[in-house]
Amino acid sequence: MKIKVDHLTSKEFSEYADSTFAKPVKMSLGIFLGIIMIVLACLLFTGKGGTAVKPLFITAFILAALYILSGAVLGIAYKKSGLSDTRCAYSLDEDGMDIKMGDLSGDLSWSYVKYVKETKNLFIIRAKGSQFIIPKRCLKSAEFREFIKNTLPEEKIKRLKYTIDKETEDNGD
Repeated sequence: MKIKVDHLTSKEFSEYADSTFAKPVKMSLGIFLGIIMIVLACLLFTGKGGTAVKPLFITAFILAALYILSGAVLGIAYKKSGLSDTRCAYSLDEDGMDIKMGDLSGDLSWSYVKYVKETKNLFIIRAKGSQFIIPKRCLKSAEFREFIKNTLPEEKIKRLKYTIDKETEDNGD
Protein backbone atom coordinates (compact mmCIF):
# COMPACT_ATOMS: atom_id res chain seq x y z
CA MET A 1 0.00 0.00 0.00
CA LYS A 2 1.42 3.40 -0.97
CA ILE A 3 0.45 6.63 0.79
CA LYS A 4 1.52 10.18 -0.05
CA VAL A 5 1.06 12.99 2.45
CA ASP A 6 1.39 16.40 0.83
CA HIS A 7 1.30 18.37 4.11
CA LEU A 8 -0.39 18.52 7.48
CA THR A 9 -3.00 21.25 8.00
CA SER A 10 -3.19 23.26 11.22
CA LYS A 11 -6.53 21.57 11.99
CA GLU A 12 -4.91 18.15 11.60
CA PHE A 13 -1.97 19.21 13.78
CA SER A 14 -4.39 20.40 16.49
CA GLU A 15 -6.22 17.07 16.34
CA TYR A 16 -2.89 15.23 16.58
CA ALA A 17 -1.82 17.39 19.55
CA ASP A 18 -5.15 16.85 21.33
CA SER A 19 -4.90 13.10 20.85
CA THR A 20 -1.36 12.90 22.21
CA PHE A 21 -0.06 15.65 24.51
CA ALA A 22 -2.21 18.81 24.53
CA LYS A 23 -5.55 17.50 25.76
CA PRO A 24 -4.33 16.36 29.21
CA VAL A 25 -2.67 19.76 29.75
CA LYS A 26 -5.83 21.64 28.75
CA MET A 27 -7.99 19.38 30.91
CA SER A 28 -5.73 19.87 33.93
CA LEU A 29 -5.79 23.64 33.51
CA GLY A 30 -9.57 23.59 33.14
CA ILE A 31 -10.07 21.41 36.21
CA PHE A 32 -7.79 23.56 38.40
CA LEU A 33 -9.50 26.71 37.15
CA GLY A 34 -12.91 25.22 37.92
CA ILE A 35 -11.88 24.24 41.44
CA ILE A 36 -10.47 27.70 42.16
CA MET A 37 -13.62 29.37 40.80
CA ILE A 38 -15.81 27.17 43.03
CA VAL A 39 -13.69 27.99 46.09
CA LEU A 40 -13.81 31.69 45.19
CA ALA A 41 -17.58 31.60 44.76
CA CYS A 42 -17.99 29.87 48.15
CA LEU A 43 -15.71 32.39 49.88
CA LEU A 44 -17.46 35.36 48.30
CA PHE A 45 -20.93 33.93 48.97
CA THR A 46 -20.24 33.24 52.64
CA GLY A 47 -18.29 36.46 53.15
CA LYS A 48 -15.45 34.55 54.84
CA GLY A 49 -12.85 35.08 52.13
CA GLY A 50 -10.85 37.73 53.89
CA THR A 51 -7.29 37.93 52.56
CA ALA A 52 -7.57 34.63 50.60
CA VAL A 53 -9.75 36.11 47.84
CA LYS A 54 -7.13 38.27 46.15
CA PRO A 55 -4.51 35.48 45.67
CA LEU A 56 -7.25 33.16 44.42
CA PHE A 57 -8.39 35.76 41.85
CA ILE A 58 -4.80 36.15 40.67
CA THR A 59 -4.38 32.37 40.42
CA ALA A 60 -7.66 32.04 38.50
CA PHE A 61 -6.59 34.81 36.12
CA ILE A 62 -3.21 33.14 35.49
CA LEU A 63 -4.82 29.72 34.88
CA ALA A 64 -7.40 31.24 32.52
CA ALA A 65 -4.62 33.02 30.61
CA LEU A 66 -2.62 29.78 30.34
CA TYR A 67 -5.71 27.94 29.11
CA ILE A 68 -6.33 30.56 26.42
CA LEU A 69 -2.63 30.73 25.47
CA SER A 70 -2.42 26.95 25.07
CA GLY A 71 -4.23 27.30 21.72
CA ALA A 72 -1.79 29.99 20.57
CA VAL A 73 1.16 27.84 21.63
CA LEU A 74 -0.15 25.00 19.44
CA GLY A 75 -0.29 27.40 16.49
CA ILE A 76 3.33 28.43 17.08
CA ALA A 77 4.40 24.79 17.45
CA TYR A 78 2.68 23.96 14.16
CA LYS A 79 4.47 26.76 12.31
CA LYS A 80 7.86 25.83 13.78
CA SER A 81 7.39 22.10 13.16
CA GLY A 82 7.58 22.46 9.38
CA LEU A 83 4.68 20.03 9.01
CA SER A 84 2.78 22.50 6.84
CA ASP A 85 5.20 21.88 3.97
CA THR A 86 6.68 18.45 4.74
CA ARG A 87 6.01 15.89 2.03
CA CYS A 88 5.99 12.24 3.09
CA ALA A 89 5.61 8.98 1.22
CA TYR A 90 4.94 5.68 2.91
CA SER A 91 5.06 2.25 1.35
CA LEU A 92 3.50 -0.39 3.61
CA ASP A 93 3.67 -4.16 3.33
CA GLU A 94 3.49 -7.14 5.70
CA ASP A 95 7.08 -6.59 6.92
CA GLY A 96 6.85 -2.89 7.76
CA MET A 97 6.92 0.50 6.12
CA ASP A 98 9.37 2.38 3.96
CA ILE A 99 9.36 6.07 4.81
CA LYS A 100 10.48 9.04 2.73
CA MET A 101 10.38 12.55 4.22
CA GLY A 102 12.05 15.14 2.05
CA ASP A 103 15.67 14.02 1.66
CA LEU A 104 15.40 11.48 4.49
CA SER A 105 14.39 7.87 4.05
CA GLY A 106 14.27 4.74 6.14
CA ASP A 107 12.28 1.68 6.97
CA LEU A 108 10.43 0.55 10.04
CA SER A 109 9.57 -3.03 10.96
CA TRP A 110 6.09 -3.53 12.42
CA SER A 111 7.73 -5.12 15.47
CA TYR A 112 9.02 -1.63 16.46
CA VAL A 113 5.57 -0.04 16.25
CA LYS A 114 4.12 0.63 19.70
CA TYR A 115 0.62 1.38 18.41
CA VAL A 116 -1.52 2.75 15.62
CA LYS A 117 -4.17 5.20 16.80
CA GLU A 118 -7.16 6.37 14.79
CA THR A 119 -8.76 9.74 15.39
CA LYS A 120 -11.53 11.46 13.45
CA ASN A 121 -9.26 12.66 10.63
CA LEU A 122 -5.92 10.93 11.25
CA PHE A 123 -4.03 7.71 11.71
CA ILE A 124 -1.04 8.06 14.05
CA ILE A 125 1.65 5.40 13.94
CA ARG A 126 3.80 5.51 17.07
CA ALA A 127 7.22 3.87 17.17
CA LYS A 128 10.00 4.34 19.71
CA GLY A 129 11.14 7.96 19.34
CA SER A 130 8.94 8.68 16.29
CA GLN A 131 5.37 9.33 15.27
CA PHE A 132 4.01 9.25 11.75
CA ILE A 133 0.85 11.23 11.11
CA ILE A 134 -1.27 10.15 8.17
CA PRO A 135 -4.35 12.26 7.35
CA LYS A 136 -7.34 10.21 6.26
CA ARG A 137 -7.76 12.50 3.24
CA CYS A 138 -4.59 10.91 1.83
CA LEU A 139 -5.85 7.32 1.78
CA LYS A 140 -8.85 5.04 1.76
CA SER A 141 -9.61 4.68 5.47
CA ALA A 142 -11.41 1.32 5.29
CA GLU A 143 -8.58 -0.22 3.26
CA PHE A 144 -5.95 1.11 5.70
CA ARG A 145 -7.95 -0.11 8.73
CA GLU A 146 -8.21 -3.57 7.20
CA PHE A 147 -4.48 -3.62 6.40
CA ILE A 148 -3.53 -2.61 9.97
CA LYS A 149 -6.01 -5.09 11.45
CA ASN A 150 -4.46 -7.91 9.40
CA THR A 151 -0.85 -6.80 10.04
CA LEU A 152 -0.60 -5.76 13.69
CA PRO A 153 -1.61 -7.55 16.89
CA GLU A 154 -4.90 -6.25 18.29
CA GLU A 155 -3.24 -4.74 21.40
CA LYS A 156 -1.27 -2.35 19.16
CA ILE A 157 -4.41 -0.87 17.59
CA LYS A 158 -6.08 2.01 19.43
CA ARG A 159 -9.27 3.63 18.27
CA LEU A 160 -10.56 6.79 19.86
CA LYS A 161 -14.26 7.40 20.21
CA TYR A 162 -15.42 9.84 17.58
CA THR A 163 -18.32 10.52 15.25
CA ILE A 164 -17.57 9.79 11.63
CA ASP A 165 -18.24 12.83 9.50
CA LYS A 166 -20.35 11.59 6.56
CA GLU A 167 -18.57 13.88 4.08
CA THR A 168 -15.12 12.75 5.27
CA GLU A 169 -16.14 9.10 5.14
CA ASP A 170 -17.51 9.51 1.61
CA ASN A 171 -14.30 11.18 0.42
CA GLY A 172 -11.94 8.83 2.27
CA ASP A 173 -13.54 5.49 1.42
